[in-house]
Amino acid sequence: MIILLLYGLYISIIYTTVFNDVKYNAFVHALWIIAILALHSTSILALLLSVTRNRNHLRNVLTIISFVDSKLLHKHCKQSVYMHQRSHIVWQLIVEFILYGIPSAFSWILFYDGTWTCLVYLVSDTIATVTNAVVILQYVSIVLIVKRRYQYIRHLLSEAAFTDDFCTSTHMYAGHPVSHDSDKLFLSERYKVKNGRGSRNMYRIHDLQIIYSELYDVLHANSKTYGILILLNIMAILTITVPTTYLGVVFLTGAVFNTDKTDVYFRGICFFCQSSSGLLTFLWLTICCHSTADEVKDTIVCIQKLLLRPNRLFWSTEDLKRLLSQLKNLKVEFSVCGLFSLNLQLLSGSVGVIITYILVLNQFNY
Repeated sequence: MIILLLYGLYISIIYTTVFNDVKYNAFVHALWIIAILALHSTSILALLLSVTRNRNHLRNVLTIISFVDSKLLHKHCKQSVYMHQRSHIVWQLIVEFILYGIPSAFSWILFYDGTWTCLVYLVSDTIATVTNAVVILQYVSIVLIVKRRYQYIRHLLSEAAFTDDFCTSTHMYAGHPVSHDSDKLFLSERYKVKNGRGSRNMYRIHDLQIIYSELYDVLHANSKTYGILILLNIMAILTITVPTTYLGVVFLTGAVFNTDKTDVYFRGICFFCQSSSGLLTFLWLTICCHSTADEVKDTIVCIQKLLLRPNRLFWSTEDLKRLLSQLKNLKVEFSVCGLFSLNLQLLSGSVGVIITYILVLNQFNY
């Protein structure tokens, strides 16, 4: 597979370099070659790391998650939780298949010219795209698993805040109304967290500190394992989005003035599908990471509200301050090789850069 991708990288660069079309200026060619290099480099590196440094990563992560679940969940609820997670991953796979399957099918139908070079280019591009999509899926799946555990813990703390000071039908949590039925606050009844003391879902602070420390280790190991792969994936997405969006606009604009050429419409749609699939994947990646970090911030707010309650029934002020200090010190952020963090600010900045480069490319047509 690696040899095939290396050969495909070589053929793809040759194919892109010699491809001649009036709409493909030198800058489009340059961006396309950079995108091909980033796309194939990511897939080749992912395959190499999967059999060397990262081969035990998923097993180690799942072992830690199993340890956390043994402290957090009822034994008879674990199977329901895991089934829910599997169904969620299946839905992600279906969405990924749709996002990348439609542009790939369009590319094969519209751009395959029967030559060996074009065949190798399309095959290697498809393999590299699928490999990189699997890498992002693995990264995001682990992030979402940890996010769900953060939600469980926030549920516990919110229940404690609700129990201590509020007996009305609703109260305010982190600026949002919360239902009196705390078991349905974040989790359905079948995901009810483990009963630690009596009829209430109360834990010792030490237990919550251990759980948070383990979950933080999972996220840190996940970022360390996939950091360079996520960086190359983002580079590939951003560099391929600029020329594909630009060419989509050019082809569709040209189709308006050449209505007899229906294939021009489909070529423009194909390019738009390619750019949309990459941007939606980038959007999904950043939103998942940003929302997971927000869960920890909301938990900090919940602990601070608990500290304001004068008549707490369970945890002491010292215990809550110790947990609060740990959450502030173990700041959850999704750093990519120390260069930037995956959040909505990165997304908005990237979209602005893409639009700027598209406008720059458009200037060379006049």
